Amino acid sequence: MNAIPSIESILLQVHQSLELPAYTSKQKASFAQMKRPMEKYYEQFDEILDGIYRALEIHKDKSARLDLSTYISNFSRYQKHLELNTWTFNADPEQVVWQLTSHSYISYIARGMAFWNLHDITDKGMPGGKFWYLPTETEDRSSVIMPVDQVCTWLLDLLGIPLDQIRNSNFNNSAPETLIRNIYYWKSGKVPRLDTIKNTFQDSSDIEFKGCLYVDSTASIGSQLETVTKFIQFKNLSSDDLSHEIPIRNPVEIERIISGESDLKSVQRFIDLMTIRYAQPTFKSIRQRLHIAKAVQDGYKRLLKYLCPGVSLTNPKLGQNKILQLCHIYKYIYNLTIEAYQLNHGEKAENEWFDNNLHYIHKNNLFLSVAPSIGKHSGSLLGELLTKRFKIMKPDDPLIDLFDESPHVSEKLYKGIIKEQELWVNENNSIVKLINKIRNSSPWKAFQKEDDYSVLMQVTQSLTNNPKAFNIGLKRLKELATSTIEDSEIIQLELNYWSEIPKNKRPKETQKRVEYLLEEMEQHCEFQTWKAPTLAAKAKHYIALNDFKTASVYYKKALDACYERSYGRLRGFIAKDTLATLLQIEKLNKNNHERYLREMMANDVFKIETVAGDLNTHFWTELYKPYHGLQKLSMDSNKLAR
Repeated sequence: MNAIPSIESILLQVHQSLELPAYTSKQKASFAQMKRPMEKYYEQFDEILDGIYRALEIHKDKSARLDLSTYISNFSRYQKHLELNTWTFNADPEQVVWQLTSHSYISYIARGMAFWNLHDITDKGMPGGKFWYLPTETEDRSSVIMPVDQVCTWLLDLLGIPLDQIRNSNFNNSAPETLIRNIYYWKSGKVPRLDTIKNTFQDSSDIEFKGCLYVDSTASIGSQLETVTKFIQFKNLSSDDLSHEIPIRNPVEIERIISGESDLKSVQRFIDLMTIRYAQPTFKSIRQRLHIAKAVQDGYKRLLKYLCPGVSLTNPKLGQNKILQLCHIYKYIYNLTIEAYQLNHGEKAENEWFDNNLHYIHKNNLFLSVAPSIGKHSGSLLGELLTKRFKIMKPDDPLIDLFDESPHVSEKLYKGIIKEQELWVNENNSIVKLINKIRNSSPWKAFQKEDDYSVLMQVTQSLTNNPKAFNIGLKRLKELATSTIEDSEIIQLELNYWSEIPKNKRPKETQKRVEYLLEEMEQHCEFQTWKAPTLAAKAKHYIALNDFKTASVYYKKALDACYERSYGRLRGFIAKDTLATLLQIEKLNKNNHERYLREMMANDVFKIETVAGDLNTHFWTELYKPYHGLQKLSMDSNKLAR
C-alpha cells in the first residue's frame, strides 16, 4: 500500500511515540481509514488529542490546548488538500513517506513551532539557538546526539554536580541511585518510559539544583551583574560558551557587558537572559521536555528504520542518514521564520521577508508548502509536482537526497532540481503550443509533429469534448508509448472516455467498446496501478446494464482500492457514486451509508438525510446511461427491491 498517510494515521504515530495507551490493530486501521461510525470516530479523535495534551501536561492550559488544536486543524486541512491533488502510482511506500515528509510535514511543523516559540513557550531556559528536541550532529560531525541526551545534559548542568556524585546529595523523597541509573541509560540512547519520567520527577521531589542562577531582582543593577559574574566564574563559562547558551551571539559583546563597558540597557538584557537560561526548572518543565524529546527520539528511530534500514542512529552522514536531512530542513525553516519576526513589524512584512529569503531554488520545490507568495495554490502545485515524480518512479528506486548545505553536495542537488524544473517548464510551454495548433490547424498534423508522450497525454485528456481530435490523439499516443505504464494509461484514458460519454450522445457500439477495454485493462500487468478508476468504470458499465446491485459491488471495491493508492479527488467521487447507487437498491440506513458520507465531506456539516435526494437526482441524471437496445428505467419506474 502506498496511499498518502491520513491525518488520522499521523496522529496515531504521535500517539505511539508518546507511549499513550495502545489501540488494537483493528481500531487503528478503522480510525486511520475513517471506517468507524462517526460518533465513535470523533470520540477516538478527541481521546487521542486529550492523551497528547496530558502527555505534554498542557491539558489544564486552555490557551495552549487551543493553539495546538488550531494548528492540528490547519495542518489537517492542508494535508487533505495536498492529498486531493496527488496520485501515487507505483511509487514505493517509502518514497511516498519521504516525499511527503520532506516537502510538506517538516516545513509546516517548523513554521508552526517557530510561531509558537515566539514567546518562549517550549524553549524557556534551554540553551539558546540549539534544537534540543532534534537529533543533532556533534560539533565535529562525527556522531549524532539524541534529544533525550541533550535534555539530560541540560538537567545535569543545572544540578551542578557530576552524575556519579548525585548519590552524595541529601534527598529526602528522591532515590539518588535511581536518578543516576535513569540518566545514565537515557544518555546512552535508551528511550525513557513515560511512567519512569513521571516517577523520577514528581512534583514532590526534593532534588537540589546547585548549578542554577539566583539573582535578587530588588538589588541594584551593579549588584545583580556581580552575582551573574560570580556565577559565570563558578560554572567556568567563557564568553564563547555563553554565546551558545543565550541569544547574544557575539562573544566580544558579552565580554564588554561583564567588564562593565556596556550601556545599562544591554546589561539588563544580559542579566535577564542569564536568569532565564539558568533558572531552576520546575519538575513539570523537566517532564515536559523529556516527554517531547522521548517522542521525537522514538519517531526518529522508527522513521530511520523504515526509510534507511541498517543505518545507525548516530550516523552523521546526510547521504546515508536521510532523516538528518529532515532535521536540517526543520532548522532552516524555523530559523528563517524567527528571523523574519525579529527583523520586521506586522504579519505582511514578515511573510514578504520570509518569502524573499527562502532559497530561490527550493522555493518552488522543497518549500512550496510554506512559501507565502504561493499561498492557497501551494497544495495543488505541490500535488502536481509529487504526482509527476511518483508517476516515473520505479519500485526500489533509492531515496533521493533533498537538502544538504555542504557546498560540494548542494551544487549537485541544485543541478538536479533545476533540470527537473526546466523539463516541466518546457513541457507546459509545449502543451500550450500544441493546444493552439489543434485549434488553428489540422489536429492530425499537430499531433504528428509532437513526439513527447507526456505532452500528448495531457493535451489528449483535455479533448474529450472533441471526439475527432481525441481519437487522433489516442492513436498517436499508442505510437509513442514505450512502457507498460504508458500503455495501460492509454487504455484507462479510452475507458474513461467511453464511460463518460453523455447518454444522449452514446454510439451504439459503446457497450462492446467498454467491455473490450475493461477486459484489456483487467488482464494488463499494470491493472493494480489503475485499479480504482477501472473498477469505477466497471460499476458504471453495470449501471448501464440496469444491474445496480452488481454496480454497487464494484463501486465498493473501487473505494477499497483507494486505501491502497492515492488517486487524488477520485476517492470522493467514487464514494458519492457508491452511495447514489446503493440508494437505488436499498433504503437509507445511517449505519450502512454513513461511511460514504464521511468520504464525501471534509467534516460533519450536513446529515446524511439532507443529501439523499440530491444523490438520487445525481444517479438518474448523471450516472444512469443504459446501453442501446436496453429498457430505459426512470426514477419513478424503478421497481428494484429496496
